[in-house]
Amino acid sequence: MWKKVGSSRYKLNHFAISWDQNSNLVGPGNIHEDVTLSHNGKSFTGTFTIDQYDQSGNTLAHIAGSVSATRLTVDTPASILF
Repeated sequence: MWKKVGSSRYKLNHFAISWDQNSNLVGPGNIHEDVTLSHNGKSFTGTFTIDQYDQSGNTLAHIAGSVSATRLTVDTPASILF
């Protein structure tokens, strides 16, 4: 899910199911992002947090950091990634 909260600012909320290295269910992970889109719409920067929970809803880990991205299109060559 995402919501526009400013002229170029968005808040995102993602849920995912996590598994351990032995394919055992760990529990849900929740990713929050607060990002600002560049003026040309081709990149964004912001912050994120990830909270990993066990199957009972107990917090196993909390991670916070920065995120940035550049828009790719169907015509973007793989060489742009290297």
